[in-house]
Amino acid sequence: MAGAPLFLASVRNADEARIALAAGADLIDAKDPAAGALGAARDLAAVVAAVGERKPVSATAGDLPMRPDVIAAAASERASHGVRYVKIGVFEDAEVEACVAAAREACAGRAAVIAVLFADLPFSADWSTPHRLLALARAGAAGVMLDTADKARGPLTGARNAEELGGFVAAARAAGLISGLAGGLRLDDIALIARAGPDYAGFRGALCGEGGREAALDARAAAAIRRALNESAAKRAEETARRVTMADHHILAGRFYAPHSRQVRGPLDKIFVRDLVLDAHIGVYSLEYGVTQRVRIGVDVECYPSARPLDENIDNVLNYDYVVDGARAIIGSGHIQLVETVAERLAEHCLKHRRAATVRVSVEKLDRIEGASLGVEIFRRQPPAREANVYPLLTNMRDGDER
Repeated sequence: MAGAPLFLASVRNADEARIALAAGADLIDAKDPAAGALGAARDLAAVVAAVGERKPVSATAGDLPMRPDVIAAAASERASHGVRYVKIGVFEDAEVEACVAAAREACAGRAAVIAVLFADLPFSADWSTPHRLLALARAGAAGVMLDTADKARGPLTGARNAEELGGFVAAARAAGLISGLAGGLRLDDIALIARAGPDYAGFRGALCGEGGREAALDARAAAAIRRALNESAAKRAEETARRVTMADHHILAGRFYAPHSRQVRGPLDKIFVRDLVLDAHIGVYSLEYGVTQRVRIGVDVECYPSARPLDENIDNVLNYDYVVDGARAIIGSGHIQLVETVAERLAEHCLKHRRAATVRVSVEKLDRIEGASLGVEIFRRQPPAREANVYPLLTNMRDGDER
């Protein structure tokens, strides 16, 4: 993820949901902290009504034994209130895949299932390995969170270092799962969590000021988390731009390019990918979760001409596979709510290529309305800081002059 993770705020009731919304939370997570790590909120209907259509709502199913019939019944009840996600905890190393599959079936067409793993419970943490995350995805999980069961033992960042958290997120993404990190997270944990790159960062205790996770939400504390996430996103964007600029100048110098203060002028080449149809987990409505629908992708990339002879060498061109692989990786990264998000991520991917100058991306949903395609088309160009801050040194060289 390029910026900060989305802000998941855990709330007990409708009043806290309103505070979280006002603070800028991206996902309202209904739970009862007094009833355990994943205690089920007692008045879920009121929370859903308070949030309305403004933001998605998730709900914890409770601290339950890993029995498929028990998990399915609890998940179905939670889904009946109109939440987008139902979270089930892996509290025992028994029938985990069967429980996920049962929850998925019980919630089908209503909500997606998120499996919550606990870094401080060894049998639960064992499910955070790449092959087991893939097994959870195959069983029907739409996402996975790494949390802590015992909040008194400190935050998740004390149980897992930055490399381990980043590895978990990468493995989840490779399995096609939404990823989240939570567990006693504090304001000063945000930078480390953001570097790991999850889709969501979950908070409860940090939203309650000095009172602890069982106290009421504090509006100022919640606003402080939102500001910190925004600041983290801005800082990461600056760092990325700086790294890209420095790296590009070194790499391009080795490829006979050099810095320049003006935009490259002259004709541009164009490569395109048309009618790439992929099965995607996409959409904002409950009926679009847990199922796939076809999307059709089109990409046109205008490229700076190669300064050196092509020599039948694929490394001297912007390879179509770069575009197609990027599209497949984005679609395979987990559930995405908006076609606009797919388009923006793919445009960003294409513009990372050293030769890309502009990109036009179209993304269409083919199965949402019978007989029609619905979609978006965007056009993006290199930002001013990169837009041909390079120019080819070899443009005036004759064929054969390059050594």
